[in-house]
Amino acid sequence: MNRRAGAALFGLAALLIPTSACTSSTKGTGSSPSQTPRQVRGEIATSLHKGMYGETEGASCGDSPGYSWVAVGQPVKVSDEQGKTLGIGRIENGYIEGGYCILKFQVQVPTGPQFYNLTVANFPTMPYRADELDTELSFSDYGGSLTPIQE
Repeated sequence: MNRRAGAALFGLAALLIPTSACTSSTKGTGSSPSQTPRQVRGEIATSLHKGMYGETEGASCGDSPGYSWVAVGQPVKVSDEQGKTLGIGRIENGYIEGGYCILKFQVQVPTGPQFYNLTVANFPTMPYRADELDTELSFSDYGGSLTPIQE
């Protein structure tokens, strides 16, 4: 490359760098930073169908037809106090722990409300304060009801 072509490239680069740095500005657009959504996370300890999944700790498991009251794929709904649905998740496969299948769920909802309602599958709706949803929720489905587990 000759000296003249090198100088032209350098000059072009010098012009482009400041221009591109200015194009990413959002000043004056009226947009405000969005709030981080709340992640409602939980797990449900269900009876384990050992004939289907074995008993190896940490191994993957799903619902156990005829053994548990919840099933993979059932909805988990979070609503506000007025009953407006804020987010819907699904019960997902889990892992074996202590002879039980621990199924997981996660629902993304907006922050803001001070109170939320959680409905897992066809079980009765349970009310929660916003701060109670900042830690993972734990339930068991023994005896045909969904019971919160206090840890």
